[in-house]
Amino acid sequence: ANEARASSLLKGYRIETIPNAIDTGIFLPRPAAPLQQKWQITEGKKIILFGAANIMDRRKGIVYLVEALDHLKNDYPDTEEIEIIIFGKNKAFDVGLLPYKVHELGTINTQQDMAELYAWADLVICRAGALTVAELANVGAASILVPFPFAVDDHQTTNATYLQQAGSALLIQQRDLEVTQLANTLQELDRSICLVMAQKARALARPQATQQVAEICQQLATAKVNRKT
Repeated sequence: ANEARASSLLKGYRIETIPNAIDTGIFLPRPAAPLQQKWQITEGKKIILFGAANIMDRRKGIVYLVEALDHLKNDYPDTEEIEIIIFGKNKAFDVGLLPYKVHELGTINTQQDMAELYAWADLVICRAGALTVAELANVGAASILVPFPFAVDDHQTTNATYLQQAGSALLIQQRDLEVTQLANTLQELDRSICLVMAQKARALARPQATQQVAEICQQLATAKVNRKT
């Protein structure tokens, strides 16, 4: 949007910045009790959520996570009790390699389930696609974002920066990702810090994005009709 505003071709035109429209009736904060019962995840534990369409896709970073959690377990034996939620297609990865209790959920097929997992997790580790960032904000979830380095125009870094600048996410570039650093970060982000980050994420939510698009379209259509008459 800033580049559009700076363009001489668009000078004088109305420019609106509107986030990706998502179903805000699904992606929203949720009470913990029903989720605990449904997903059978222990209350009071630090829940770290990691997922990918294919867990074995090295680009998604499961290898980094395994090594970082090993460091965390060995270097910080007194850290908070942790449980890991992993979702995505998995034909070969042995979740037993993870040094903490793992809830392996397989492929998540509905937005409802995805939103519930975001809401239940203390910390989400993921890429920074536009829809993902919008979903994290609307649910109110703390995150560590690792932008996909080959995304067009590096747009995932821009997406991640939006949450990072508000204090609701940490941004780690893949080229800078180092397992000891990730382990230290996981140690530092205790549940109380994650809660503050989650609240800051929710403050960024734009639940009226779809309505805003509709209103702008209606305004444009009305203006066009008025010009004709």
